[in-house]
Amino acid sequence: MKTVKVVAAVICDGAKVFATARGYGDYKGLWEFPGGKIEPGETPQQALKREIMEELAAEIEVGALIGTIEYDYPAFHLSMGCYLARIISGEPVLREAEAACWLSAETLGSVAWLPADLTIIPQIRDELEYRAERQRLLEEGLKHHQMRRAYEDRGRRLTDLRNQLYADGLSEEEIARYLHEQRRQLGREYKEAAPELVRRYIYYATAQRYGDPLGPDYDQLRQRKSPAQIIESSARPIDDLDNRLTIDGFDRWYHEVYKTGKM
Repeated sequence: MKTVKVVAAVICDGAKVFATARGYGDYKGLWEFPGGKIEPGETPQQALKREIMEELAAEIEVGALIGTIEYDYPAFHLSMGCYLARIISGEPVLREAEAACWLSAETLGSVAWLPADLTIIPQIRDELEYRAERQRLLEEGLKHHQMRRAYEDRGRRLTDLRNQLYADGLSEEEIARYLHEQRRQLGREYKEAAPELVRRYIYYATAQRYGDPLGPDYDQLRQRKSPAQIIESSARPIDDLDNRLTIDGFDRWYHEVYKTGKM
């Protein structure tokens, strides 16, 4: 079977990606990422810049390879390198496509994709979710993220529980152990409710720091803290959270751990 080598541009603007509906042939009306064939003597990047200028009258900057599609159509085998890209000059003009739109991670499934392009949608959804969460973290920071504030509000309520446990006559050691477990359970609930990529990053970073994705267990804490200190810290927010879980750390985790499968 003949192999046709092509390139496609995964053009992103923030947390959205540009897609076009084919305007010709057997797959007319199905959606794809714009691009085309690599001409003799061209690098994939050069071919992609040329194709996008021809198809959309826009200049792009070509970034990293997001994946290579290998797909068997009835008459040929398609090998398509898909590259992240961004528009640096001009606005897309549809010279060949019949329609175009910007899609988010949530709306990627709202159009009918060409069979080959459909196979790379999971990777692109990951990329868009990463970009969306990164932007949210840049704007809010983990410390001021809405879910984090709700978690810390609930954590502060453990003070009332502490007072009740003292009134019930429990020992300081018993209270410390119980409150610490309540704090860990609360952390588990809010991590599980977080957006997937943020949740995975927090679990990973916490495990790297403490050897446990939920943080230190009680016996670990007791090696360096008294029961009274554990009781006091159980209802206290983490003051330096944005120094522990950083944007740079999120970026490194996504590119070096998550995308490479080193989870």
